[in-house]
Amino acid sequence: MSRFFSRALFFKESFQLMRKFSFYLIALFFLCIPFFYYFIYSDFFSFSKLIPINEFFLIFPFIYIILIPFLSMLSWANEGTFLEWLPFSSTSVFFSKWLSSSLSLALFLLSTLVIPFFASFFIYFDWAIIFTSYAFLFVYGIYLISLSQALFVLVNNKLSAFILLMLIIVFTNRSIDSPWAFKGIIQSFEFSSLLFLTFLFFIASVFIKERKKGKKLSRKIFLLIFLVFILALINLNIFSFKIDLTKNKAFSVSNETKQMLASLEDDIRIKYYLSPSLEKQYPQVKEVKDFLKLLEKNTNTFGKKNIGLSIINPEKLSEEEIRSLDLKSQQIQINTKGKTVFEKVFSSIRLQYLDKSLSIDFALSLNGLEYALFSRIQNLIGENEKKVYLLLANDQPLENYSFFLSLLIEEGFIPIDVETHGIDRLDETIPLILIGSNENINDKTPYIESFVMRGGSILFFLSKTKIAFDSDWTGKTKNQDALLEMLDYWGFEIQDGLLIDLENKAELAMQNLEDDGIETIDYALWQKIEKNNIENPLIDAVKSLDFFWPSPMKIHSSENRKIQALFLTSEHSLVQDADEEGFFVTDPFALASYHYENQVREQFVLAALGEGSFPGYYSSGKSKPTHLIVIPDEVCISNAMGNIDFLTFVTNCLLYVTGDESLISLKNKTQAESYFVADIERMPGKIHLEKTALFYAVLGLFPFAVIGIGIFIYRKKRYRYGY
Repeated sequence: MSRFFSRALFFKESFQLMRKFSFYLIALFFLCIPFFYYFIYSDFFSFSKLIPINEFFLIFPFIYIILIPFLSMLSWANEGTFLEWLPFSSTSVFFSKWLSSSLSLALFLLSTLVIPFFASFFIYFDWAIIFTSYAFLFVYGIYLISLSQALFVLVNNKLSAFILLMLIIVFTNRSIDSPWAFKGIIQSFEFSSLLFLTFLFFIASVFIKERKKGKKLSRKIFLLIFLVFILALINLNIFSFKIDLTKNKAFSVSNETKQMLASLEDDIRIKYYLSPSLEKQYPQVKEVKDFLKLLEKNTNTFGKKNIGLSIINPEKLSEEEIRSLDLKSQQIQINTKGKTVFEKVFSSIRLQYLDKSLSIDFALSLNGLEYALFSRIQNLIGENEKKVYLLLANDQPLENYSFFLSLLIEEGFIPIDVETHGIDRLDETIPLILIGSNENINDKTPYIESFVMRGGSILFFLSKTKIAFDSDWTGKTKNQDALLEMLDYWGFEIQDGLLIDLENKAELAMQNLEDDGIETIDYALWQKIEKNNIENPLIDAVKSLDFFWPSPMKIHSSENRKIQALFLTSEHSLVQDADEEGFFVTDPFALASYHYENQVREQFVLAALGEGSFPGYYSSGKSKPTHLIVIPDEVCISNAMGNIDFLTFVTNCLLYVTGDESLISLKNKTQAESYFVADIERMPGKIHLEKTALFYAVLGLFPFAVIGIGIFIYRKKRYRYGY
């Protein structure tokens, strides 16, 4: 053990580093650069755009270009032949230097932990990303330290070794661009290859030093070690694995997908048409490619090939081939040589099973990708065909909801028009989406009740206000109808009036009629509602929903039925009553001068889930166990609003009521995203300023503390040693 590690030598090396004033200047540099990059250069405090926490770690490999050579220079400065006269082996000397430099690197990295800690006051992120990123940066750093030792021993001129090391690190950084660790994933090959390289360069350092001392060491032994190392790397790459530490496990293949693919009688052919220019502009599509490779690797076992994957460059296809494949493209903006051009790009996944095929038209990220693959493969093999009834019961034409229906079809659902199918012929195993209500719904209400009594599940979008959302936004109260009365009887009390939320109001950019300028106006009849920390699988993947002119709603549970609120307004909400003619103030400019002072503030429900047995409204007895989901807003899924976020919520609801709860976990699988904390966009100006100032003040103490410690040690050293 003494030939390998000497405590005295380790303390000597560590003290030699830490007593130098330049060491603390490097520490200050290492702390300040990530701070200025993430908060100042990226304009974090403008809150105009969210800066993902992954961006914070991207600067570290570039810092290493300067940090590692400086650490090596400090470690080897003024050594000469001093260590050769001490009773320590070369192995002990190099290990002590490597260990002291590695400890310094660890301290530098730990000092920067304060940056993501303070960032967490403003944005949410998955802390697994912090853990894996720091772990990778440390392992990558100790590998570079080992490399630097071999280089400083090999090259006699320290300045030449310094410059050469910087160039090598620049080249090495290109090979570790966007590692898995920066996504919250431990990829075995990433870590093991760096650890093996660390060991190899450590052995090389000792070998070079011993040769320079004139000792005869067999080159065959070193070449044998190198050959074993190469073979080990090849095997590590072949048998590499990933440990997904992220909360949503977005980079892991679920057991449901593995089991379905294992049961296939034939192979699934997957062709991924990916434009190289898109991959260059949007690196996240590389994650789509990596996931498809992971899917192929995880499901092709024991010689059985369930998936055949081909990645194809569509630029090599002719226009006729692209048309025949029905590939969908999108245009992206590319800046080249100072010019902005628009380029047509593809990221289309085509799945083929036997003689049938389906496509995912444009896959840009991992969000919902596995569910999209799973549902399409299910459709290809004829399993679990998902149908949904659709009843449009207001005065709007079906075309006004065509955008939502097209998205629903893309999710694998087959809409069935109730008017064509017949409301008296509904199958209770198929869920119903009911949009709106009017006086014509009275004749259909008994059939709707019968559907519920047989155990049928319904997703309601309806309110007590008629809004001309496709024209001048005129709002007028509706007459009470039988459907609204039945829902009230079941515990969903949709009240008269328009809901106003003074805390969650939207902002509209409107043209000022007086000076033709653009004016930003608060519009409290539209609300962006966070999920209020409510735990339910239906909303796990939904951060917020936008509501447009909703009605106020209260809910009432009973012994046989449980009704849970899924989305709630703030407690600073109130109701705008209609005038004598039944009209509401909906004009944004007129609403800006609307007076709320004397009205009661309270909290209302904007989405609710009812489960259990509901009493008969027309008939006696209770229904079979069923699910009713009520949203007091029939505008939110219309074409005019283009509210895509509602699609995730509606899809989860449909999967839930049909018993496919296992698929909800696939649907909710998203990347470990960063997003603003719930109150950041509504933070009052004074509190916002105070939090920002506090952040600068506290974090600003750290550089001064580092400088102060450095000066203190430097002065103490001069006093003690007399120089």
